[in-house]
Amino acid sequence: MTLSGIPVSPGISLGIIVRYEKKISDYSGRPKPAESPEKEIERFLSAVSDSSDQLKKMSVIMLNEKRKTEFDIINSQICLLRDPEIIESVKEKILTDRKSAETALSEVLHDLKSIFLDMDDDPY
Repeated sequence: MTLSGIPVSPGISLGIIVRYEKKISDYSGRPKPAESPEKEIERFLSAVSDSSDQLKKMSVIMLNEKRKTEFDIINSQICLLRDPEIIESVKEKILTDRKSAETALSEVLHDLKSIFLDMDDDPY
């Protein structure tokens, strides 16, 4: 295969080509609704806890490596993950609509995204 393009630096380079394509997840949910909402909520909260623990470990590494930008990004992810309004909204969808945790979270985040997109950029 031959590739051509505009070089960013002089010279040649040999190696494996990795093609990166940004994909936005369009999670459509589990095929069937949760059989037991209580177990589904437990599964969701367990996933939140596990993810939070993983992100905390990553934030410590970023802090130790003095990578403030990455540290701040990870901490903002932790804040979103632990947001009580998001958690309660997901639990409510699981209980009342018998949605899977994945579907409920996807819907809550979609609603939140819509709220932000509908905001006026002018703060006054």
